[in-house]
Amino acid sequence: MARTEPLVITASINGERPKEQNRHSPRTHEEITAAALSSYDAGASIIHVHATDMALVAEESAEDYLKSWRPVLEARPGSLWYPTLTRGWGGEIRHILAIDDAVGLEFGCIDPGGVPFAMLDDEGLPVGRYYANSLESIRSDFATFKERGIGPQMAIYEPHYMRIVLAFHAAGALPEGTVCNFYFCGDYGLGGERSMPFGLRPTEASLKAYLDILGDVDLPWTVSVWGGDIFD
Repeated sequence: MARTEPLVITASINGERPKEQNRHSPRTHEEITAAALSSYDAGASIIHVHATDMALVAEESAEDYLKSWRPVLEARPGSLWYPTLTRGWGGEIRHILAIDDAVGLEFGCIDPGGVPFAMLDDEGLPVGRYYANSLESIRSDFATFKERGIGPQMAIYEPHYMRIVLAFHAAGALPEGTVCNFYFCGDYGLGGERSMPFGLRPTEASLKAYLDILGDVDLPWTVSVWGGDIFD
């Protein structure tokens, strides 16, 4: 049966995996530029990327991204891409605003909730901290994106994230261009094989659970799988 809706491919090209875990992960500015251009050539519509140094924040982080992306934008003007949030155990968007000031951005990240980024110790017990975004910071980030015309690309790690998103939707506070990225998790989380899984497993039932929460609200969504293979 022919598709009646377009399929949009977003390529997340590096994350935070070092070369030791994935030798194909682009880590330098030159590698990121090359990977982005080859991903567009292969059919990707949007690129999601992390910086070469995730310890940077604000203007320093923005300049790190731009060293990779100015050559991409010169080769492919108008390309759609977006950076991740900076760290500090809470999403932080000053670098996104600086990039928007410099070259313009159609999208930016907002993580509307909190989730444990835990490793499993020698006893198999979770250790670590929560990656938390306060309701106040989420509200402020949505308002800033709405004012600037930046569409939020939202990582939905857990079902409760969608409850927060839908509250903002009901209040008319979501910016145009909002996309819900359903993050499913396989045998381990973002930190490799010793990290604790989060959220829902990558199954049809899990997708239906998210769509049940979404109901008749017409928000675009994507799927990705961490600690597994989306094609399995």
